[in-house]
Amino acid sequence: MFDRIRGLRRPHKRHWQIVLIEFQNALLFSVSAANILDAIANGRLVRIPGSIDSFLPHEPRYFSAAIDELGFDTAADDCVASLHEFYARLSFARQLTQGYFGIPDGSRNSHDINSIAGAWHCAVAKALSSSHILFGLSSLSGSHLQRHRNAHATAIKLRSEPSRSILGDGTVVIPLWMESRVHQRLRRGSWVFIEATELRYQVFLNDISQGGVGLSSCSSLSTGMPIVVIFEDGRRIPAVVIWVHGERSGARFLASLDTDDPLLGLPASTDTGDGTGVTCNWSG
Repeated sequence: MFDRIRGLRRPHKRHWQIVLIEFQNALLFSVSAANILDAIANGRLVRIPGSIDSFLPHEPRYFSAAIDELGFDTAADDCVASLHEFYARLSFARQLTQGYFGIPDGSRNSHDINSIAGAWHCAVAKALSSSHILFGLSSLSGSHLQRHRNAHATAIKLRSEPSRSILGDGTVVIPLWMESRVHQRLRRGSWVFIEATELRYQVFLNDISQGGVGLSSCSSLSTGMPIVVIFEDGRRIPAVVIWVHGERSGARFLASLDTDDPLLGLPASTDTGDGTGVTCNWSG
């Protein structure tokens, strides 16, 4: 699969980056889903969103293919096995939730809301266990290690303080990417092209930084998807989608831009928001 995506060639350490991004997002969304289901079970949320599916973690799209390409050695077998079990638990909890709320393709079931919340907590427990194992891999170093530490610490905070997921007024905070923003974000208002899975899309460029871009007007992307961003001057920059919410998404460049890069020098207003989440009020 990866060798068909322009900008990524196999085998490559970028595959490892994709595995990490996909797992870290699944970890954070799983904790948030557990908190949301708890809030529904406890009566803190009385309104159900139009589609709860948008608040659930996606099942892995690239994990298996990336693991095959990376060819992990025996030392990483425990990690791979742990991740497989986490994704199996995630899939089970997701199917129960979809079935309960009557979402198409969900498994119809008679489980009550408390047992469904319990399935999410079971997935979270395995995710945190997998996260601990990841810290022991020699492949995890430098910026990858720091980002994983950020994601792991945020998951612990979300788990121990559910109010970080659901505010007192019923507002749900969705953890799109819960790491501290390193680069200043510059607002843009132009169209660019992206290539993904051998297709080309025109999307709206909301903002750009040395580390990545914020996009909108495209519903065909998914977390962990490798893409190539094509700018007006014809430059092609490989990136990975790190969060998706509806038609909005964020992607991280595989190599950060230089501070004097022309793409950052165009006239723009600044936005220092941290981009860590989107809020959605379910209470009306």
